[in-house]
This record gives sequence, C-alpha cells and structure tokens, in this order.
Amino acid sequence: MYLKPEEATIALNLISQQVLVLVSLDQPLCLTAYASPVGTGCVLVNATKDVKEPIVFASKSFSDRELRYLVHERQAAALIFRIKKFNKYFVPENLNCY
Repeated sequence: MYLKPEEATIALNLISQQVLVLVSLDQPLCLTAYASPVGTGCVLVNATKDVKEPIVFASKSFSDRELRYLVHERQAAALIFRIKKFNKYFVPENLNCY
C-alpha cells in the first residue's frame, strides 16, 4: 500500500507517540460527536485551557435505515450513540458535551 507523504507522517506520529491518555477525573472532560452522511464518530478528551488530550475514540457506520435519515436525525443518532458508548464517564459536574 502506498501512502502520500502527509499520510505517512500522520501514520508515523500515531505509532511513535502515545496518542491516548488515561482518564483524569480531576480535569474537566469534553465529549464531542460528529455525524456524517455515512456514519458517526465521537471522542472523549481531558480538557484543560492549553491542551485537549484524547482518552478514547469511537465510531460506527450507519445502517441502511440510518442512511436515509435527515441531517438532524443523523445528529440525534450520533448523540444517542455517544451517550450509550460513554455513559460510564458521565459525571455531570465534570463533563461538557459538544
């Protein structure tokens, strides 16, 4: 498989550096989800003023039925997916969702 130079740089960074960190409950957590026409993805990060360090990523492809959803319905499906996936991290006073 041939990688473009910028793809190779990203790939090398992913394997040569620690990408994910352990959850730190003394720092605020930030949960972000995105919905595209074909699927959804979300990331939970330790958020400080200077740095956002990723804790865990999750993604899924939409089913045939979900592919026919309108934009706002896909965004709602992304919200439900992230709540189901990361409910164990929900500490209301320590979590921001975007």
